[in-house]
Parts: sequence; C-alpha cells; structure tokens
Amino acid sequence: MGKKVQFPKLFNAETYEPCTFDYDAKPDESQEKKIGRESWVKIFKDSNEEFRRRAMNDRTVENSKEKSEKFNREFLAYLDDLLEQRDPDMNVIKMCRFRDECLRKNGFEDCFEKVKREENEKALEALPRVLKKLDEERATILEYVKGVFAGNIFDLGAAASQALFSDEEEDGENIETSFFETRDTKTNTFVVDDFKLLQKRWNDLDDVHRKCCIFVDNAGADIILGVLPLARAMLKRGTKVVLCANDVPSINDITIKELRELVFPRLLEMGDEVFKNAIEMGTLSCCGSGNDMPVIDLREISEECAEVCSDCDLIVLIGMGRGIETNLKTEFTIDRMNLGMVKHPEVAELLGGELYSSVCKFDLAK
Repeated sequence: MGKKVQFPKLFNAETYEPCTFDYDAKPDESQEKKIGRESWVKIFKDSNEEFRRRAMNDRTVENSKEKSEKFNREFLAYLDDLLEQRDPDMNVIKMCRFRDECLRKNGFEDCFEKVKREENEKALEALPRVLKKLDEERATILEYVKGVFAGNIFDLGAAASQALFSDEEEDGENIETSFFETRDTKTNTFVVDDFKLLQKRWNDLDDVHRKCCIFVDNAGADIILGVLPLARAMLKRGTKVVLCANDVPSINDITIKELRELVFPRLLEMGDEVFKNAIEMGTLSCCGSGNDMPVIDLREISEECAEVCSDCDLIVLIGMGRGIETNLKTEFTIDRMNLGMVKHPEVAELLGGELYSSVCKFDLAK
C-alpha cells in the first residue's frame, strides 16, 4: 500500500493515542475503566463465528471449510494467549490487525465480498427514493446525522449487529422502509451528544466548511443511504467532499475499489444533478486511506490521503471502529465530527449508555 504518513491535521501528533479505551484495566479500578482485558477478548470471541462462517462459504477459496476452521483455531488461540500472557500493549488495533492477517494468511482476501456486493446493489437501487423523501421532508442536519446512525447500525463485525442483520435478511423488509424506520425509532438515544454545537456550526452560513474528508465505514446502507445523503447536503452548501475508504478489504467495510468501480459510476447514472455535477466538477471525490482494518491509526494513512486532506477544514469519522473505539478523544486543528452507533454492550457501558446508543461527537478546531 506504499509509504504511510500521519494525518496532517492532528493537533499533537507526538501525544496522539488512537485507542479510546484502556484494554488492560483491572475490574476493581475506576468506573470508567471497569471493562477489563477479559471483556475485550470476549467481544472478539463472540463475533468470530460470523467470520468463520463467511470464510467457510467463500467460494473463491479452495478447501474453504478446512481453511476457515484453521483460521478460527488460530485466532481463538491468539485471544487465549492474550489472557495468559497479559501483553501490556494489547489494544483493539492489534486484535483487528491479527484477525485480518490471519484471514489473509489462510487465503481469505475478502470473505465478505458477496454480502457487500448484494447490500451495495440493494442500497443503490433504493438511494433515489431515499433522496426524494429527504428532499420532500426538507431534511435538517438532525435527519442527516440520524440517517448516518441508521445506516451504521448494521455492522457484521459486532455480534449484536450481526444478529440484527440476520433478522433483517429473514424478514425480507424493503431496505428504504427499514432505513427510515430505524432512523425514526432507534437513533434517538445519544450517549455522546454534541449535536447542539454541531447544529450551531452547521447553521453558520457565513462560514460554511470549504472541504470535508469523510473516513467511511461499512458497505451497503451505511455508506449509500447514510453517508452519501450527508455528503450531498454538504455539496449543496458549497463544501467539497472527499470519501476516504480502505485500500484493503476488512469485514464488510467499503473499499476504495468498490467506490471507484461501482458506487461513483452508479451515482453518475442515477440522474441526481447534485451528485452528477459534483463528480464531474471534482467537488465530490474519493481516495484510498491506506488503511486495511475496521479501526484506524491516523499516523498511518496513505500519502495520497494525506495530500488530499491537507487543505480540509472538517474531518468526519464514521462508525464504531474509526470514530468510537479509536479517535473519539483525538484533537484536531480543524473541526471534527465522529458519528456512529454503539454495537458492543461493553463499549456502551464504558460510555455510560446502552447498546445501540448514538455517538455524535463534534469539536471546533483547536
């Protein structure tokens, strides 16, 4: 993926710590740190069956059943070792990296490709109707933010949202019906709530952001029905938007290849003048972030991404991995917005909220 560099708008790169939580806290420590190593290992163990199942059903890999079982054994053994050896540097980035490397070592480069493709197609087909409804209801920044939450709730990297996704598949509910129902009924509880500050900044039409870099999360409804309408609202205000996506597949996260080869061409074909004009004029673009995990260390992004972001005045970090489990406490020299849905009960407890609480973190430039 080439040379890695730091995000150019970190307030203090020397003291930057990407991980939000203490992963080796003892159970008898302060309330803030009561979720300890055993709980974090349990989070990864609970979600791993979905990875094993997707790997087993990956028809691009020969002997996928045997290789998926080997992946499962290796990753669970790694997690058990973490409990026994008590690595003082254990964190979510290390665990995500080992899991993805373990999948690739066993031949699984993108075992979620099939479900991503299916979800992208369903969401793209629904997008014109979703945009029409948003325009008809004269959506405000609140509706756009809650739309991001509604899209972000379905995440195949977390056990709780894996179950939600399975329920939706069985129900066969229309995707836009499900999206708006989720937006209107399941996104009203905020565990981090800076919305009033965000709304005040959004409503300052004399100082609209010049350029926004959005670090995107999941394929399907997340990027297409949640993030793209927010990006479109920014474009209509005169803000340039760059979507920064993983270069390498990880879970069901959208990749830069999928944005370039599927999503952007479909936006051009769709007939929406805002998207069409923005893509043709270059005010809506995308770039590879250099990342290969569902979390992100902003000291390790691609040179291309750093160059593209060098003149942005707003960063948006989407999802639990990029915006909650990492970078929730990060300070920037530009305005920042973290938007995501809490999909681990342990993370909800640490933040003082409930499962499926919403995080709307907004800070003005330092």
